[in-house]
Amino acid sequence: MAKRHENKRISVLPDDSPDTSEIGLVLENEPLFKKRRQRGIRPGIIIVAALIAVLLIVGGVYLYVSEQARAAEERAAIALAEEEALRKQQEEDQAKYDAIMHSGKYLPGVTVEGVSIGGMTRAEAESALQSLIDERTPKGSLTLSYDGKTYQFDLSTLVATSNLDVVLNDAGKLAQSNDMQTALSQAEDVEKNGKNYTLTTQYDFNTVTEYVKGLAAELNQSVKNASIGTVDTVNHTVTMSDAVPGVTVKETELVSAMTNAILTNNHAPIAIPAETVEPEVKGEHLQMIEITAETSFKGSTSNRIFNIKKGADLINGKVLAPDEVFSTNDTLGVRTYSNGWKEANAYVSGTTDLQAGGGVCQLSSTLYNAVVKADLEVVYRRNHSMPVSYISKGLDATINSVGNIIDFKFKNNTGSDLVIFAWTSGKTVYFKISRCAFNTTEYDEIRLSAEKVSTVYPDGEMVVTLDPTLAPGTEVIDVPTSNGSVYQSYKHYYKNGQKVRTEKLAQSTYRAFAGSKRVGPELIVTPTPDLPVITPEPITTPDPIIVTPEPNPGPIIIDPAA
Repeated sequence: MAKRHENKRISVLPDDSPDTSEIGLVLENEPLFKKRRQRGIRPGIIIVAALIAVLLIVGGVYLYVSEQARAAEERAAIALAEEEALRKQQEEDQAKYDAIMHSGKYLPGVTVEGVSIGGMTRAEAESALQSLIDERTPKGSLTLSYDGKTYQFDLSTLVATSNLDVVLNDAGKLAQSNDMQTALSQAEDVEKNGKNYTLTTQYDFNTVTEYVKGLAAELNQSVKNASIGTVDTVNHTVTMSDAVPGVTVKETELVSAMTNAILTNNHAPIAIPAETVEPEVKGEHLQMIEITAETSFKGSTSNRIFNIKKGADLINGKVLAPDEVFSTNDTLGVRTYSNGWKEANAYVSGTTDLQAGGGVCQLSSTLYNAVVKADLEVVYRRNHSMPVSYISKGLDATINSVGNIIDFKFKNNTGSDLVIFAWTSGKTVYFKISRCAFNTTEYDEIRLSAEKVSTVYPDGEMVVTLDPTLAPGTEVIDVPTSNGSVYQSYKHYYKNGQKVRTEKLAQSTYRAFAGSKRVGPELIVTPTPDLPVITPEPITTPDPIIVTPEPNPGPIIIDPAA
């Protein structure tokens, strides 16, 4: 086996080489010629390596340039594609925008009370929503009830309006922006998330208010106490009317109930709310009593009787309301011949004279007694200038309607209606007052009396007046001399026939009159020469009653006589 020789690398530095960096490699035990051949090959390798390096560099550059060109082309293609996509998107957006702005239709996603109107025109939307409007338009009637009676409110009379126009106008303004992107964004949001509108209905409830007012006018009732119903002027009786409770409809409350029923579409019957006021005086509480007074006109002239009957007929059946004042003059009217009154005696300053309506003072005097016994309030009363024969002194009441006006007035203070009856029968005039029972348990009857408390004497002597029309030596007494008097009247209260108390009523003063007379001329006798002188007997004049007449008798007082 041949002996292998190890090859060793030995660095040989030529002595004559100026470049100490050049290294030559020789193999140990190799021949020297091999070293020389190896040195000849080294430049070619370098050249080849250089060429390879150049090629690599050129190739790299080429590849780099090619890659850059390819990348640029790709980028250009992408940019072009993006530009095209953007153009197409812009065209699509413009088309959508134009459609939104000019289509005249509502956006997809728009609903009204859950009903979709997207893609509809306004007319189509109104038609689609009409059923909702119809559902909310009141139909039929509301039934109201009170005291067993029913009343119908026609709902078709109620004017109803909805906000449909406002809703459709607002929905039509969605995405209507001059900025395209804003409009498209709003449209996209509506389509994605939806936009719902609420439809409301408003009612003109003035119709309800007016209806309730009319109904209240029909149902409202003023409270009425039990009172006088029918007055029988022939039989002089009274029938009572029942008490009536007061009713007042609570209008505000009823309007509210009807309004709520309409808004909630609840047509259940509604009870009419009302306030009831019970009468203070009911039939069982109102007991009528009858108070009477009467006087005789026996011995009166036919004219005087006529006047009394005429006046009684005018008063008969007169109903006097609570707190109403009765005026005798107003009821009888002015006593003149033209008014149908006849001539009869009336008091005139201490004597009598014929006047129209003479005798009517008997009516006022008799009525005065009935009024006081009925415990009514006397407003004004005056006694005659002289006592009258048909009634007790101190209990008369004079009236006059011409010249010196004198009236007899009284007030109904009972709290309920009363009736005055007046009539004549035979030679008697009657008055009856029908009133409620006395508002007390202290007494159940009133009686009257009067007593003289003083005498009034004339102030001065009889007035004597010469009257040439009278025969010489004669006289006529026009007003007799008379004393006057003062009377005090009383009210006596009785319970079950027993007097419980007495109170003063009024004081009446009857005038004193000095009197007056007319005398004729003195009788003068002339003696005749051929005849014996005859001495006439003196005329005997009765001694006058010497009284002191009043210093100022005042105006002439006319009192229609009994």
